[in-house]
Amino acid sequence: MKNPPRHWSNMLLFLFIGLLGIGIPMIPMGLAANATPFPDLLFTVIAAWVIRRPDSAPMFLVVFLAVLADALLMRPLGLWAVLLLLGSEALRASQRAFRDIPFLLEWAYVAGLFVVLNLLRNLLLLVSFSPMPGFGVEFWHIVRTVAIYPLVVAFLHWILRIRAPRRDTRPNRVGVVL
Repeated sequence: MKNPPRHWSNMLLFLFIGLLGIGIPMIPMGLAANATPFPDLLFTVIAAWVIRRPDSAPMFLVVFLAVLADALLMRPLGLWAVLLLLGSEALRASQRAFRDIPFLLEWAYVAGLFVVLNLLRNLLLLVSFSPMPGFGVEFWHIVRTVAIYPLVVAFLHWILRIRAPRRDTRPNRVGVVL
């Protein structure tokens, strides 16, 4: 950590953007009972942030935001939080690979991760005999979330200046450029 004040300000900014990702879907957009589900902004914010600045999106903040989202959005408490934590740690573990791939592959990776996490959630809901959303609702939720990911990345990149680290062209201690 080279600049501690900047690190803490990035963590506070992550917390604030995460709270916005929870609060925006709570804004009433219509009065119809069959309104379409809002995209999962919290997932897209966490995924984009962990890929770009993994050190300023610590595990405890991801868990805090996910549990808070579960509580406020009236979902099974902790289920999506655990899955979101697993997904963010999978992104964190492979974040070095994201330096070298084009954005379309990053988008496909994040989309695949979101689909897998939703399938796991629905499988766990099925096993526990909990009510599950219908296939059409779930399908459009996934499509909307995947479609909004580039907009979240563009917002982080152009507005907040949260950019992916540059590719390191210096050799490591063994003499290999990664």
